[in-house]
Amino acid sequence: VRLSDEKARANKLEETEDVIQYYQHSAENGNADAQLGLGQLHFYGARGVTQNTEAAAGYFRQAAEQGNAAAQANLAQMYIQGIGVKQDNDTAFKYFEKAAEKGESAALNGLGFMYLHGYGIKKDTQKAIKYFKMSAEKGNVDAQFNLGAMYFAGMGIDADYGAALQYFTLAGHQGHVRSLFNLAQMHMNGLGTVQSCPIAVKLFKSVSERGKWAQSLSSAHKDYLREDHVSSFAKYCRAADQGYELAQSNAAWLLDKEIGYPFEDRHSASLDHLEHAATQGNVDAHRAIGDYYYYGLGAKNNTPNYKLAARHYTLAGEQKNAHANFNLGFMHQLGVGLPFDLHLAKRFYDLALESSAEAWVPVQMALAGLVIHQFYLDALDWWDSLTSQKKNSMVKKASGSKAEADDSSDSSKSQKKSKSDPKQSIMDLFGDIEDVILLIACGFLAILIYIRSNQINGLNR
Repeated sequence: VRLSDEKARANKLEETEDVIQYYQHSAENGNADAQLGLGQLHFYGARGVTQNTEAAAGYFRQAAEQGNAAAQANLAQMYIQGIGVKQDNDTAFKYFEKAAEKGESAALNGLGFMYLHGYGIKKDTQKAIKYFKMSAEKGNVDAQFNLGAMYFAGMGIDADYGAALQYFTLAGHQGHVRSLFNLAQMHMNGLGTVQSCPIAVKLFKSVSERGKWAQSLSSAHKDYLREDHVSSFAKYCRAADQGYELAQSNAAWLLDKEIGYPFEDRHSASLDHLEHAATQGNVDAHRAIGDYYYYGLGAKNNTPNYKLAARHYTLAGEQKNAHANFNLGFMHQLGVGLPFDLHLAKRFYDLALESSAEAWVPVQMALAGLVIHQFYLDALDWWDSLTSQKKNSMVKKASGSKAEADDSSDSSKSQKKSKSDPKQSIMDLFGDIEDVILLIACGFLAILIYIRSNQINGLNR
């Protein structure tokens, strides 16, 4: 669970217990979905429920008798492996067939598995491939792995590394560990794809992070929910040192919020965790690093580094991070760390809105601010043009006065021309623009006084 995710962070242990109690109450009243859910919780030992495969089989059986296809497939899987029940291939095949008739992908994969190995039935690789493909098309991860393994080994079908890579990739995207391991080996040895050690290392790392030792992340989150923040932070830090990106992000979040580590160097420690998370592809970590550099957090003497902030915002923005694109627009609008450019500012604000609909309100406010900013700049340009015209007019007057002193006849001609010139500037008539504004203000004040005096006279009458 990412602690930066407010919805996931808000999940309380008490709420989980309430959900389990609701499932139990519904299951007792014959709700097949609740029975299926309790069976899965007991089978895997999830959400604080103690693992109990016999109890899981009981719940699955109750739901299966009501025709729940998923429960039938789960119960069949327990019979074929002898988990929680006595191993029985015939009973497994019966439940797989019932669920497969309803299109249950796990049951289709189960039938393929039984035909592939000849469990209780005659071995038939062609039927196995048929059922595996039907299941894989429905997105079943085990079927995708089984097809990949058959194409890789040429089991009942011509060997095809390209097809194997395709199926392993589909399963790997759903977190199938064995598929990820096979993909890593194929990339390492260049089988069905171009050899790539960096991709292989990344995949091997993903596999290693799914070991039992990863349970420390779950334990750290439980400590956080219990508000044992010191223990939670310590466990996240240990996992972060082992290279878990999720742990690095969560440790950084706790440091940023002053939870579990109330010391002065928390910003520098948080920045260190964020940088490790960013190198592993965490887009929001780049955005957070940009914030740290923008405000000078974690840096020496708390000095901002706007160029580094812009660089990390750009890296996050390229991955459609709305917050980062908004910040880039803001920096362009103010000309901080990036060239002053209102057009680019609008472009980045628009990108933020395209990346997330939740950015609508701040983006609309920012766009309104851009309009005001542009109006302000236009007003300054207008003011500068007026003042420059006045200066030019004063220069002309000064040179005209000098000419009058030297030649009185030229002066009279100039005065006549000035009086007859219809394009004479209003500034020449009223002087400084401040005088014009003051005159207008006095006029409005006089009108208000006149209206108010009439209202008072009307009341007195």
